[in-house]
Amino acid sequence: MLKVEKFRHIAEVSIDANGLRINGTEETNDMYSAIDMVVDKIEAQVRKYREKLRRHKPADGVKHLPVSMNVLASGDLDEDREPRVIKTEQFFAKPMDVDEAIMQLDLSSSEFLVFTNSRSHRLNVLYRRQDGNYGLIEPMQ
Repeated sequence: MLKVEKFRHIAEVSIDANGLRINGTEETNDMYSAIDMVVDKIEAQVRKYREKLRRHKPADGVKHLPVSMNVLASGDLDEDREPRVIKTEQFFAKPMDVDEAIMQLDLSSSEFLVFTNSRSHRLNVLYRRQDGNYGLIEPMQ
């Protein structure tokens, strides 16, 4: 997306590919330089992701597991009513290790990431903590 606000020229790029989200924004006095800078930023993110993939190949036989996510409504609850599902999403939990999941979460604007741990072959949830660190939820064996 390209925007012009008085003397500010803004170039924003958002790419969704195979479960990976890559975002970049640049703002300059010249639209062409903003585009060049955001392309450089996106290329750097893709290079970083590809290098990470080369170092951490998933184990053979690991499959994408289907996941369903429900969002419960709580804002307009009476004391007598219980929360209800207002939105359901279904997606595949991509097999990856924890380092790759952290990188994937860094590249996204989400607060959490559901993935299949390539070492344990189990569903895991990685989430952003308020202190800037990450939390990992692993099911017990």
